[in-house]
Amino acid sequence: MAKANIVLPDGTKIVIDGNAEEITKVLQAYQTPSKNNSNKPPKKNKTQGTTSKKSNKIETEGEVSRLEIRNKILDCGESETIEEKILNNSDQLRRVLLPLYVLKKYFEEPHKLIVKEIVSITTGLGIPIARQNVNKIIRKKTNMKFFIKHAGEGRAKELEISRKGLQNLETILKED
Repeated sequence: MAKANIVLPDGTKIVIDGNAEEITKVLQAYQTPSKNNSNKPPKKNKTQGTTSKKSNKIETEGEVSRLEIRNKILDCGESETIEEKILNNSDQLRRVLLPLYVLKKYFEEPHKLIVKEIVSITTGLGIPIARQNVNKIIRKKTNMKFFIKHAGEGRAKELEISRKGLQNLETILKED
């Protein structure tokens, strides 16, 4: 069984246990904008993107939301195998690579995530990993080959899964 955690804008916490379809339906219900905010245009910043109150990350039209990534993890063709080999496994490297793997494999454009987004996605999947632990995993010498790091001036490092990281997770998911 899959598990998801949702924190609503008013602070209400929802924990969902069920199959991937049930969780996707509930997540989609809370993803839609409320009636109160539907007529208001999104706030614009200097770069002409909208900003999220929680993350302060600029969201442009081509970007994929954390919720979409969680939904895809729970609803892709490999979801049962992912649950068995990654979500139910205590290996934190696999859990950190999972959102990057799904981005690379199931979404058209190459997308990058910052550590804070990886923490948010894993927490939403019911497998929380502390931010410090994600940073340790990324910096560990033996794990560096699994990540591509993109540094920006004054911004958090953006991460992408490398070819070796992709191969590693594909091998794990194909094992019997």
